[in-house]
Amino acid sequence: MSAAVPQRERGVALLVAILVVALASVLMVGVIDQAETSTARTRNALRAEQAWQLQHALEAWAGEVLIQDVLANGEVDSAGDSWASPMAPTEIPNGRVQGKLRELGGCLNVNALLRNDEDDSVIQARMQRLLQALGLPPQLLPQMLDWLDNDGIPRSGGIEDSGWLAATPPRRSANRLLQHLSELRQLPAMTQQHWRKLSPYLCALPPDVGMNLNMAAPELWMSLFDGISFQQARQLSRDGKANYAHLDAIQQELQRVGIGPVPNQGLDVGSHYFVAESSILLDGIPFRFSSLLVREQAGVRLLARVRGAW
Repeated sequence: MSAAVPQRERGVALLVAILVVALASVLMVGVIDQAETSTARTRNALRAEQAWQLQHALEAWAGEVLIQDVLANGEVDSAGDSWASPMAPTEIPNGRVQGKLRELGGCLNVNALLRNDEDDSVIQARMQRLLQALGLPPQLLPQMLDWLDNDGIPRSGGIEDSGWLAATPPRRSANRLLQHLSELRQLPAMTQQHWRKLSPYLCALPPDVGMNLNMAAPELWMSLFDGISFQQARQLSRDGKANYAHLDAIQQELQRVGIGPVPNQGLDVGSHYFVAESSILLDGIPFRFSSLLVREQAGVRLLARVRGAW
């Protein structure tokens, strides 16, 4: 007849059994969690690649729309053109794709402030008037010019290397054309509030690209000539529906309301640079892409593609 197991030993054995089961459960949860994480990581990578390829398809759509617009309207662009209508949301397996085109013509081109590293008085006067219309500090202009020009001599109100090196962190002036408009956020006179007010009216394009007045906001019309009121500018912009066929038609309209003459330099009625923006949803994962396109005589060419906003 076997001896009875003491109560204390039975308790220890039970405790060990519980610990073993608990440890096994923790290990199993860890294995499952690791497998789910790996699966999610693989899924996200696959969806990101799929979204990237969908952006390529959106660029093809944008290129076709821009080419058809030239065939229909020539080199005149306005808010009523077909390219200005967004692509209807398109359902795809496990997701949805939306896209639109945004033009970069109805803006004041910062890179045009200098031409061959020489001051362009016409474009600079427009920038001065724009700053005035928006109630922004006038020293923003000389600081822009010092950022762009090749010399190291600061202008009145400007800043060159001698000032930048004393900043925190220290840096140097670019002394070249803007690669992206956001570079202007570094200017000492550019507060966050100033940036929000000014950036919608500016762009950073090759210096010879003019401002498309068919797409220009009233504040940009005010930059054309001293004394243009906001009300006059709204009338000239036709409340955002301007569709002037050529610059002569604009000059005639300016003269009709008692303004001018205005230099045609740096002005246009068409846009050449566009951004194709997408909003893609795949398995509940959102993706945003932007592609910078230029429309040329030979067709539409991709210049850059980024994830997020341009």
